[in-house]
Amino acid sequence: MARIKQIILPGRSHAGKVILGLAGLLVAAVVSLLLFIRTETFESWVKGKINQWIVENIDGKVEIHALGFELVPPRVFAEDVSVFDKKGTRFLTCDRIEILPDPISLVKSDINFDEIALTGPSINLVMDEGRITNLPALKRPVQTEGKKPVV
Repeated sequence: MARIKQIILPGRSHAGKVILGLAGLLVAAVVSLLLFIRTETFESWVKGKINQWIVENIDGKVEIHALGFELVPPRVFAEDVSVFDKKGTRFLTCDRIEILPDPISLVKSDINFDEIALTGPSINLVMDEGRITNLPALKRPVQTEGKKPVV
């Protein structure tokens, strides 16, 4: 066993072994994270967070057929997306929505978006007596320090 250690780690000091071990742990953590974000559990959690935001901000719900993630640049994309009002009437469909979050805000556990791109959007407005009945009232975000609300 001692001969194997000499072959694998010849002449390494104790500090070198510790640094090598920490580097190995870091690589294992990154690989584990990459594998985890591709699981159905993580996808369901993200869909739930998106649906919660839709409910809180427009009193509606969202259906997402497929959800994906890219790490460089950090990007979330959803495919075949439908947004419904609180009565269940569809008012927005998109072939694809791409969200590019601000990487610095992710480190701070605060999610801000640098860019949102819609591909193939379609809006379905229902008119009744000269007014739109299925467009939910958007709730104006509360302005926080250093941030400008987007409406």
